[in-house]
Amino acid sequence: MATIKDIAKEAGVSLGTVSNVLNKKHNVSLEKINLVNDAIKKLGYQKNIQASFLKSGGSNQIAVIFPSISSPEYYLLYESLEGHFSPKGYQLNIYLTDNNPSKERLFLEKVSGEGASFLIVVSCLPDANEYKQYFDVKSVKIIFLYREIKNAKYYLGFDYKSILANIIKEIKGIGDKRIGIVSNKKYKIKEDVELVYCSFKHPFDVVKFIRDEHLSSIVTLNIFHAEEIYNAFYFCNQSPPQIYTISHQFSHDERFISYYINYDFIIRNIIHIIEGERLELSHQDKGFLFKKSDILHSSLRILAISSPSIEALRKILPHFKRQTGIQVQIDTVPFISISEVLTNPKQAKQYDIVRLDMERLPLLASYLQPFNFIQQAELASHYSNNLIKRFCLVNDQLYAIPFDPSIQVLFYHKAIFDDMITQRLFYEQYKTDLMPPRTFEEFNRIARFFDHNLMLKSPIRYGTALIDNPEILALEFLVRYYSLANKPILAQDVSAFSREIAFRVLENLAELKDNAVLLHGSWWDKAVECFEKKETAMLMIYSNHYSHLSHNMPSSIGCAPVPGNMPLIGGGSLAIVKGCEKYEEVRLFFEWFLNDEIHDRYVRLGGVSARKNVLMNQALIKQSPWISLIEKINFNGVRENVDAKGHAIDLVKIEKQIGLILFAFLNNQFNTDVAVEKIANIFRNI
Repeated sequence: MATIKDIAKEAGVSLGTVSNVLNKKHNVSLEKINLVNDAIKKLGYQKNIQASFLKSGGSNQIAVIFPSISSPEYYLLYESLEGHFSPKGYQLNIYLTDNNPSKERLFLEKVSGEGASFLIVVSCLPDANEYKQYFDVKSVKIIFLYREIKNAKYYLGFDYKSILANIIKEIKGIGDKRIGIVSNKKYKIKEDVELVYCSFKHPFDVVKFIRDEHLSSIVTLNIFHAEEIYNAFYFCNQSPPQIYTISHQFSHDERFISYYINYDFIIRNIIHIIEGERLELSHQDKGFLFKKSDILHSSLRILAISSPSIEALRKILPHFKRQTGIQVQIDTVPFISISEVLTNPKQAKQYDIVRLDMERLPLLASYLQPFNFIQQAELASHYSNNLIKRFCLVNDQLYAIPFDPSIQVLFYHKAIFDDMITQRLFYEQYKTDLMPPRTFEEFNRIARFFDHNLMLKSPIRYGTALIDNPEILALEFLVRYYSLANKPILAQDVSAFSREIAFRVLENLAELKDNAVLLHGSWWDKAVECFEKKETAMLMIYSNHYSHLSHNMPSSIGCAPVPGNMPLIGGGSLAIVKGCEKYEEVRLFFEWFLNDEIHDRYVRLGGVSARKNVLMNQALIKQSPWISLIEKINFNGVRENVDAKGHAIDLVKIEKQIGLILFAFLNNQFNTDVAVEKIANIFRNI
């Protein structure tokens, strides 16, 4: 294996120069950077990540000790951890004990010699103190999972007694008062039923036990045991009893009745422990999902604009019909038609539910009916208070449910930003590091760098795109304005609009126009296409407009908060049209849509969501990395759809007026002072 000495010799430079290139220091000439990079490619050198961790006083080794990898709670947990930690430079090593204490001790001895800083263990030993024989527990964090163990500092698991009580209550409700429990541990359950326990050693032994005890219902603690028992009955040519089991991930399987628990809680807390963050102390089981309602043989009609989220909803609606018998029809119309239909009584009575942009929710609330079957406290278990305030409430009354809430995010080509030659060129030109911009002055500087730099060996032609659509130009103005003002314009009785700040924003946009690709009259589609083709280095966009590209988003793309940390909020909610009289159908629809598993499928199909379970789902974060950024931002953004007294304003109209002024300004129809005064007049007249 090549060393840095070999690289230095091949490149004809000093060891210090090689070290500076590897650590991305800026005091190396472009000529020497190229010599070192050519030598690295020729010799196949790979940087020793473990050495970097040791230098910082730690280790990149995470040891994972499981009984097996065949059961979903093990292999899916490992996949999630590997997906989260490997990109950060950690190395996960897995050891399988087969539930053999002697084998576990041999692995502990082996791991202790490998310098792991973290252990994730499903142990078959009785006491965590035994680990002190192998590790300094002050410097090595040992996380025990699923099986309670004495003296464990970190233990993450589930309350199986409570879970079993819920399952037994369900079985008792259908009249069965003698229930088999397949478990090596007995639980005291306070229910008026007889529990018959059987340990799981071999599935055919369980078959004999069930047959001898004449049991019609049994409960297993995991899906793996349920499948083994079912298959054993198949090979015995016998009909199995009703099998209840505990599962972590929804899968339609008519062989079993599954009680779903929240395994994401385990994954998130492992991450919190390793990364030194605060633990989540509570979680909620999902329970039994999708119990069939009485079939209504009815229909609902939804009015919406076309979007990836609407198409995702359309794909899963057959499931709702199967559960309820209710046929749902979605009619998509242009954006402007939504308000036209709602305000026309004859047209509005054709619809039951409407997808409404959040900026128009207060303005059109009088054409909606408030929710009387969902409480705000119930919504708070699914959404943050910020989200509920902006997407659900009008004058503190619940009028809508979040559908595809969105917030502005900055996407950038991380691989190009991290490129040593690109960084060196940027540093030589501006005497500062190349990184995601924190201000719009930095944003313009980066745009100018990529637009004018002909030395870059990349397809990047522009720093970013500027769309001359008036509605989008207004958003470009407002996000820059708020970043400088750091407060809303309508927060006081008198408009707090600042001409000085507006002047600076217009100058910033005029400068950007000279350093960006100008896209004429389009929406965001062309800007996304340019970014995806690597024609632009940065893309500032609402997350819902990027969602259809985010699935399997390459690691070469990074995401960051928008400059100034005052993003604009967008997206929409689902509301009930005022004249709707299908109360039971509407109630069932929203109950179905608020289900965690439905939202999981909806997001996987391209829908946008900001539910808590989505923002913390490691599988979805791996698929759409910007989700974790949305969680951190927590919808702390701006979109002024009411004035200081809470009165609704026509934000769409205001933004269009601002956009038309900006369009004329950028096309040199009048100067900065005139443009500022025209925009000030708009806010003065609100």
